[in-house]
Amino acid sequence: MFGELYRGVDALGIDVAVKFIRQTGVQADFALNQAKALARAMHPNVVAVYTFEDIHDPVTGKEQPAILMEMVEGLPLKDLLKREPMALEECRRIGEGLLNGIEHIHKQSLQHGDLHSENVLVGLGSVKIIDILYYNTMATISTQSQGERFQADITALRGILRALLNNTQLDASVSERFSESVGRDA
Repeated sequence: MFGELYRGVDALGIDVAVKFIRQTGVQADFALNQAKALARAMHPNVVAVYTFEDIHDPVTGKEQPAILMEMVEGLPLKDLLKREPMALEECRRIGEGLLNGIEHIHKQSLQHGDLHSENVLVGLGSVKIIDILYYNTMATISTQSQGERFQADITALRGILRALLNNTQLDASVSERFSESVGRDA
């Protein structure tokens, strides 16, 4: 959203994702705050942020602010959901990764705020949530209760889980039973 994403190699020889920040002012501050939220939410199911620094930009040839983060080999969940139905084990692995990641984000008093299938990267051995929208604690960004703030993530998560179930080899009635069993306030 704020710039291009490149594959890079850090000083230790580790593959990293480099997200150059092309915007200035408030938008650049917003991108930095997203990086801070991801760094606070360190978890196996949340993409790791290593640093925010000025790096030589291959496009402009100048030093440019950039976020260095974990390189995730995989595809956005949105793309996987367009393919042939997945095996139940794969659906379970992705669903558990999402549940664990969102639970951890909420335990850090953070809300994702923009959870959808494009903000989930799925690799052979990983499920990673990316791009946390809200970086402050719940108390500082809203007058709503923590439960009300979390509800948006839970509603989005429920929709993603339903899409996962719909994209398996299971009978459609399983997805319907899932939807019915998960109450509005769950």
